[in-house]
Amino acid sequence: MFSLLFYGSLILYFYTGMYLLSLDTRDRIHRAFFHLCLSLSTWSLTSSLLAHVETRELAYGALLFSVWGWGFTYSFLLHLVLLLTKIDRSLKRWQWMAVYAPVPVTMTLFYANILYSGVSGRMLLSHMGWSYERMELLAFTWIRVVYLVVMMLILYLLYTSRPEETDASDVRQWRLMKGMMVFSFLLGLPKILGFYEAMGWNLLGLGPMHLLPFSITVFLVMRQKHLKRQDGIVLLPRRGELMSVRTHERIFFYISQGYIFGAFTAFGIEVLLKREEIIWAGTLSLTLFLTGIMIFLILKSRMSIRNRDNILYLIIALSIPYITFYQIEKSEAFAWTVPVIFILIAVIFNHTRLLIYISLMTILTSMGLWMVRPESTITFSYADHLGRLIVFGIIMTIAFLINRVYKTRQYQFEKQIDHERFLSEMARLLSSARNRNLKSNLDVFLERSLFYMEADYGSVHIFPERKKRMRKAEYYGLHDLLNPHINHRFAERFDTMVEELVQEKSLYTEKFFNALKDFKEEVQGEGITLMMTPLVESGKILGVMCMCSFERNNWDEGYQNTFKLVAASLSSMLYKIGKEDELYTMAYYDHLTGLPNRLLYEKIIRKQIHETRKDEMLALIFLDLDDFKNINDILGHSTGDRFLKEFAKKLKSKLKGKDLLSRFGGDEFLLILPHAASLEEIEAFAQEVLQEIIKPFLLDEREVRTGASMGISIYPQHGRTGEELIKFADLAMYHAKSHGKNRYTICSEEIKGKFVYEKELEEDLRHAVERNQLVLHYQPKVHGKTEEIIGVEALIRWNHPTKGLLPPGAFLPIAERTGLMETIDTWVFIEACSQNKAWQEKGYRKISMSINITPVSLMQGDMERNLAAVFRLNGWDPKYIEAEITENNMVFSVDHIQNKLKALQDIGIRISLDDFGTAYSSLSRLHELPIDKVKIDRQFILNLDHEGRGKNLYDGILDLARSLDLMVIIEGVETREQADFVRERGCDEIQGYYYHRPMPFEEVEKLLQRMDGGSLAKVMSPEN
Repeated sequence: MFSLLFYGSLILYFYTGMYLLSLDTRDRIHRAFFHLCLSLSTWSLTSSLLAHVETRELAYGALLFSVWGWGFTYSFLLHLVLLLTKIDRSLKRWQWMAVYAPVPVTMTLFYANILYSGVSGRMLLSHMGWSYERMELLAFTWIRVVYLVVMMLILYLLYTSRPEETDASDVRQWRLMKGMMVFSFLLGLPKILGFYEAMGWNLLGLGPMHLLPFSITVFLVMRQKHLKRQDGIVLLPRRGELMSVRTHERIFFYISQGYIFGAFTAFGIEVLLKREEIIWAGTLSLTLFLTGIMIFLILKSRMSIRNRDNILYLIIALSIPYITFYQIEKSEAFAWTVPVIFILIAVIFNHTRLLIYISLMTILTSMGLWMVRPESTITFSYADHLGRLIVFGIIMTIAFLINRVYKTRQYQFEKQIDHERFLSEMARLLSSARNRNLKSNLDVFLERSLFYMEADYGSVHIFPERKKRMRKAEYYGLHDLLNPHINHRFAERFDTMVEELVQEKSLYTEKFFNALKDFKEEVQGEGITLMMTPLVESGKILGVMCMCSFERNNWDEGYQNTFKLVAASLSSMLYKIGKEDELYTMAYYDHLTGLPNRLLYEKIIRKQIHETRKDEMLALIFLDLDDFKNINDILGHSTGDRFLKEFAKKLKSKLKGKDLLSRFGGDEFLLILPHAASLEEIEAFAQEVLQEIIKPFLLDEREVRTGASMGISIYPQHGRTGEELIKFADLAMYHAKSHGKNRYTICSEEIKGKFVYEKELEEDLRHAVERNQLVLHYQPKVHGKTEEIIGVEALIRWNHPTKGLLPPGAFLPIAERTGLMETIDTWVFIEACSQNKAWQEKGYRKISMSINITPVSLMQGDMERNLAAVFRLNGWDPKYIEAEITENNMVFSVDHIQNKLKALQDIGIRISLDDFGTAYSSLSRLHELPIDKVKIDRQFILNLDHEGRGKNLYDGILDLARSLDLMVIIEGVETREQADFVRERGCDEIQGYYYHRPMPFEEVEKLLQRMDGGSLAKVMSPEN
C-alpha cells in the first residue's frame, strides 16, 4: 500500500512540475517549481522502492540514491519561496550560496554515515518496508535541523511579505499558499521529531508526502496566473493547418507526457503489482520515459518547426515496433491495437507525413510479426474479452474526440473570422477618432459592439477633467423596439450611479470600485446580464463602459475577452485623445491665461482674412501694458501673473460676437475685430477698451492701476497677410507708447515709412564698424570747485554716408534688437581707451575717460578677463577709466551684477551709476552695489524755483551719497543759475551744455592745450 501511495506522489509531483515548466520555460518561478518537483519525485521513487523491494541489496541501493531527492528538496523549496516573495531581487551572490550550502553538507554527512557505519547490516524489513535498527545517524539529525530552520524561515518570509497585486483573487491565493505551507510544515513535523518511529512506523521514506498540499497549491495558483496572462490572446492556425502553433505544440507535449505516463504505468504494473524483476521490467519503462523526455526537449529546442516535426514524427513512428513486439510477449491478443492508437494520433495532426510514417511502420511491424510468428494460437479469456471491449471503447472515444475537435475548430474558425473582422473594424474606427469627431465615433463604436455582442444596451461615460463636463454616449439595441421602458430605466439608474460617484469625487478610491461591483450584483439579481469595466490607461481612470442584456443568461469567456479588448482599445484611444489635447493646448494656448497663443493666432488670422468680404474690414489691435514691469518688480511675479489673468478676463468681457483675443507674449495681447463695418466702429471699440483698462484692479486687497498702448492695423489697407498686419500694428503700438502711453494709434503711411527707414538703417549698421563709419564725440566734465576739465565722457555717433551724423538714439535701439550691441560696445571701449592713451602720450594732462557699458556687455561671461588682457597688451592705465552703468542693468540678478562690478574694480576701473534717481529702486541699491560715484539726472535741477521742492530733493540725494562716501556728478547743467546752485551745494563734478557740448577729439585737444597754457577750460555761456 505504501509503495503505491509513494508511487502516486511520484507521478503527481513529476507531472505538475513538467506541466508548469511547459507553460513557460523562461519563467524563473516555473523553473524553480520544476526543480522542487524533480527532487520530490526522486524522493518519492526511492521511498516507493524502500516500501516494495524485498532484498537488502536493492533497498540499500534505493537508500543511497534517495539523498539525491531529499538532499536538494529544502534548498529548492527556499529558492521557490524567495522568488514568490520577490526577495530574490535584493539577494547577493553569497546569499544565494547560503541557500544551497546545506546540500553539500547533507551529501557529505549522509554518504559518510552510510558507507562507514555499516548501515546495510542494520536495515530491517517490516510490513511497511525497510527501516533502520537504530536511527541515530548524524545525517538524519542534520536534516532535521535543516528542515526546522528552512521551514521557519519560509514561514517568516511568507507572513512578512505582501503580494504586489492588489486584486482580491491574488490576495486570496497568497493567503491560501501561506495556509498550505503551514499545513505542510505540520504534516512533516511528526516525522522530524520522531513521533512515527515512537509509534512503530519505522519507514525510511515517509518524508515526501508532507509537501503535497503546498506543491499542489503553488501549481494551481501559478497555472491560473499564466492562464490569466494569456486571456484575450487568440492564435490562428497556419494556412492549411487544423491547429494553431500553440495547440500543435501542446499536443506534442501531451504525447511526450503520454510516453512518460506509459513508463510510470508499466513500471507500476510490472514491478509494484506483478512484482517482476526491476531491471527486466524497467527496460520498457526507461525507454518510454527517455522517449517522452526526448520529445519534450526537442519541442523546446530552437530548431525550425519543419525539422522539429520531422524528428518527432520519426520518433513516434519508431515507437510502434518496439511497443508492439514488447506487447506481443505479454498479451498477443492486444498487440494489434497499438498501431491503431498512433493512426488516430496522426489524424488529429492532419499531417500526411506523419500518417505515411505510421502507416509504413505499421505494415513493416505487421510483416515482422508474420515472420516471427507465422502461426499463433490466441486464447481469449473472460478478461481478454473485457479488455477488448475496453480497447474498442478507447478507440471509439478517441474517434468522437477527433470529430469534436474538427467541429470545434470549424466553429472557432468562424468565430475567429468574425472576431478579427470586428476588432479590425473597431481599430480603424478608434484610430481615426479625434476630439472633434469623438461623439460620432463613439455612437458607431457602440452600435457595432452591441450588434457583435448581441447586447440590448451599451454606454460609455467619459469622466470630466478640470472644469469640463462629463461626456456620455449610449446606444439602444433591438430590445429597445420591443420594450423601451426597460432600457431607459436601466440607463437612468446607471447614469445616476456614475454621476453621484463623479460629484462625490470618489474616483481612484475603494468606494468607486465597490459601487460598480454592488451595482453589477444588484442588476444581475434582477435577471439582467451586465458587463462593465472602468476605462483605465496608464493608471488613470478615464471613464466607465457597460453593456447589458435583458434576455441572455451570460456571456461566455470569448465575449468577455472581446469586451475587455475593445474596452482597452477605447481606453487607449481616450488617453491618446487626452494627450493630444494636452499637447495641442500646450502648443497653441497660453498656460497662464488660457488664451490662444501666437502660433494659434497666426492660423486664426489667416482664416479670418480668408473669410473677410470685400465690403468689410478686419482690424487687428496690438495691445501692450504700460509699466507692467513695475507691477512685477514691486508686487512680485506671482502677483503679476494673477494680474495678467484678471486683465485677460477683463479684455474678454469686452469682446463681442466673433471678436478674438490672444496673448502674444509677456504683457502683449492681440485682438481681432472681424467683419468691422467702419473705422469709427473700430475706434469706438479701442476707446472702450482703454476706458475699461484704466479702472483699478483689486489684488490682495490692494488697488493696482495700469494703462495700455494699442496699435491698430486694418485689412486690407495696411497689409494682406497676418504677418504684415501684426508687424504694422506693433509699429503703431510703439508709436502710441512714445507719445504718452494709454492711447491707441492707427497705422499710417508715416509709421510704415519710419519702419522702412529703420530697416534701411539696420542693413547699413551691420557694416558700419568695418567701414569705419562710427565715431566718438567727447563731452568734458569739470571740477565742482575749480571748473577745470578733469575728464570726458565718450559718446558714440554714426557718420552715415547719406544721412549724415546720427545720434545714438537713432541707431542703438536697432543695434540692441539685431544683436550688434556687443560688437559696438567693444569698438567704443577700445577706441575711447586708445584716444585717452594718445592724449597722455602727447603730454596733455591726464584726465579720466568715462565709457558707458550696456547690459549686453556687462553680462558677458568673460568680460573682465578680456578687459584685463587688453589693458596689459596696450599698456593702458585702468585708473583713468570709468565705467558708467545705468539702472537698466538691474534687470539681471543683483548678485551677478555685484560680482561683475567687483571684478572691474579689481582691475582698477572706477564705477559710476548713471541716471541716478530715475528708477524706483535706486536708493535701495546704493548700499548693495560696489560703486564709486553717482551721476544725478538733470531732472532734479530743472525747476529749482518750484516752491523749493527741487532744491530740497537735490540736497537730500546729495546728503545720502555723501553719507555713503560716494562722489557726486551732476549732469545736464545748462544755465548759470544751475551751475552756481550745484557748486554752492558742493558737487564733485559737473557736466552739461553750460560748460561743454559733446565734441570731436580735435576740439578736446584744443581745450587741453588751453588748460595746460594756464587759461580756464570753460565757456561762460552756451553762446560763446
